[in-house]
Amino acid sequence: DVAKICSEHLLKGRIYEPKAYKEATEEELAKIKSFGEVGFYNKQLRIALRNCGMINPFDINEAIGRNAYQALGKCLTEYTPTEVIDIMKKSGLRGRGGGGFPTGLKWELCAKNQADQKYVICNADEGDPGAFMDRSVLEGDPHSVIEAMAIAGYAIGATMGYVYIRAEYPVAVERLQFAINQAREYGLLGKNIFGTGSKTEVESDLTAAGRSLFGRDKGIACILGTGSNSGLYDGNNITCKVPSMGYILGDEGSGAVLGKLFLNALYKGRLTKPLLKEFEEQCSTDIDDIIQNVYRRNTPSKFLASLSVFISSHIDVDGVADIVVSNFRSFFRNNTSQYNYPELEVGIVGSIACIYRTQLLEAAQAENVRIGCILQSPAERLVEYHKSKAVRP
Repeated sequence: DVAKICSEHLLKGRIYEPKAYKEATEEELAKIKSFGEVGFYNKQLRIALRNCGMINPFDINEAIGRNAYQALGKCLTEYTPTEVIDIMKKSGLRGRGGGGFPTGLKWELCAKNQADQKYVICNADEGDPGAFMDRSVLEGDPHSVIEAMAIAGYAIGATMGYVYIRAEYPVAVERLQFAINQAREYGLLGKNIFGTGSKTEVESDLTAAGRSLFGRDKGIACILGTGSNSGLYDGNNITCKVPSMGYILGDEGSGAVLGKLFLNALYKGRLTKPLLKEFEEQCSTDIDDIIQNVYRRNTPSKFLASLSVFISSHIDVDGVADIVVSNFRSFFRNNTSQYNYPELEVGIVGSIACIYRTQLLEAAQAENVRIGCILQSPAERLVEYHKSKAVRP
């Protein structure tokens, strides 16, 4: 069946009817086995995905019923940070990247580093093509991520954590934020976890953007990268957001939408034929390959955003800059203006904002938007924020 599925569905774009889902009859349903009874699965041991599909990700009690936060409690009440690191080293756990760096050694190096404020960063960007494990865990078992970050923080001496999630994963963002709030309510995040005095906080990348852009001042914090995001920042936290909705329904101002607008103008004749020829030669592509990348292959948003390399290098070609400006104007109209605080500055973090700074400022002027700080990355100023918080009376 694999060859037929590839031929019919992947190459020809047709549904392979013999393997299509069909509603089962009552008689057939009675014969359906549970997950653990299926021969293909009952010899497999799910580890990272062990709770996905087994618990309600919006109910912390179901997570606790499957031993969530027990490891954190054991670490905080029975082991010193050094002992936790030793256990991690003996476990043999390694990173999933090409180097397979030992996790215990990484934690040991971080613990030895002296700093006023340390952070645990969870990178849920899913850079590997076709890999969806990060999203699956965040959507199905968010408390496991929170607990792991809290344990890592205890081991290395970090009291703050940030999770980077792609804007086009709105379900993961929603469920993780809900889980963070529940963990705080249960005393599993905050200043006195399990009554030990241990402190751990987990925040989103948008909160990090707000703190790096505005410090303790109010403003509208934005992220413009592969996707786009924005939120109203009150000087400490994000208080409300306009949903980004992903590159199909939203994500105005993002690299993915810019790539989509550029391709539309290029192949529908609104840009010059010499530019089209140069694009296909330089990028080794054509319209059929583009259709495959957008509709048949994984991570189409990344593909579309990757076109920014070509777009930025041809920004002076007639019509190209206009597309960029239009993309940014759409972002301001559909996102930042919805907060109804025209007196607040709009600060922006992200590669797209920095690459197209000139066009961004032009769009802001046309939409009467007050632009504040534009940063490539929030890291340096985020450290300044927490240092100022530490010395604040």
